[in-house]
Amino acid sequence: MISKVQIKYIRSLHQKKYREEEGRFIAEGEKVVEELLQSNISVFQVYATQDWSIPVGVSAEIISSDELKQISLLQSPNKVLAVAKTPQTIFEPDLFPYHLFLDEIKDPGNLGTMIRTAEWFGLKNLFCSMESAELFNPKTVQASMGSIFRMNIHRMPFEKCVELLAPSAIYAASLAGEPLPNASILPKSLIIIGSESHGIQTQTLAHANHLIKIPKYGAAESLNAGIACGILLHEFSKALVTRS
Repeated sequence: MISKVQIKYIRSLHQKKYREEEGRFIAEGEKVVEELLQSNISVFQVYATQDWSIPVGVSAEIISSDELKQISLLQSPNKVLAVAKTPQTIFEPDLFPYHLFLDEIKDPGNLGTMIRTAEWFGLKNLFCSMESAELFNPKTVQASMGSIFRMNIHRMPFEKCVELLAPSAIYAASLAGEPLPNASILPKSLIIIGSESHGIQTQTLAHANHLIKIPKYGAAESLNAGIACGILLHEFSKALVTRS
């Protein structure tokens, strides 16, 4: 059985304050925990129900479904929960032909989706503003489906990102921009994507030398930020990755 002290401690990690104080985060569900266990991130404890197939070499504390519900953040807890050390990332330059900066992405689910999408398209480094959602919020971790464990994700002011990357071109996703099919996409570029509710911050937008937009053909008012991210990365990958 899991002790009351353990339950209280894990439940405290549901709150950002304690995650930051302890330097720990929660990962839940078979897929996410298995991806975590295959990463280089330190895992302190794994709690699982008897019907979880424990990977070879993994030590897990077996608990009941009711006990898992007490420590889970999911509406329908899924067999396994892990407590891990929040990793610290160091920027390591890469030769990928473009980079992505996420500006004020406040929704953790959207942030996790964009992390997962960035990995799909081959990005190794990802940058986000200090005002964006917490990287290791459980909803961000869940939505990333393990991508967050493999990518180097950096929270920093936009000016610092530009200083590190020295991009040859800065593209900003904006409704006032040039339709993407008509845009000239240059290598060594930086793409800025803002929140769907507020867009890109004025001070960040001022750095852009190319405004681009996804053409609209229907009546919908806006695109989900995660979907917009996927469309933009597809177009940049088609133009730059296949060219290199």
